[in-house]
Amino acid sequence: MKKFKTMALALSMTALLTTGMAFAAEYSSPIDVLSGLTGSSVEDIYEQRGDKTLGAIAQEKGVYDEFKSGMIESKKAILEQRVKDGVLTQEQADAILERMETNIANCDG
Repeated sequence: MKKFKTMALALSMTALLTTGMAFAAEYSSPIDVLSGLTGSSVEDIYEQRGDKTLGAIAQEKGVYDEFKSGMIESKKAILEQRVKDGVLTQEQADAILERMETNIANCDG
């Protein structure tokens, strides 16, 4: 049963990731979230990035917590749309969201 749940979650994640491009115009990418928080253009953030992560830039700009919250909200909107479209069940979306929230909470940049 555990293998089945793991496989179902993996398939759900694959569906989520492979169809993400269709929703790109509606949902914010991580760099768009950071751009909105800092007031910097996406191009400026790409130039600043170098070897840094977007989280590291958010920390430097003093908007790290807001960046993490924005990321969760962006991903939540995608999951809600997937449930609405019948691509995911609510239970699958909840499991994915829980994992994302844990990963983002534990991320240090």
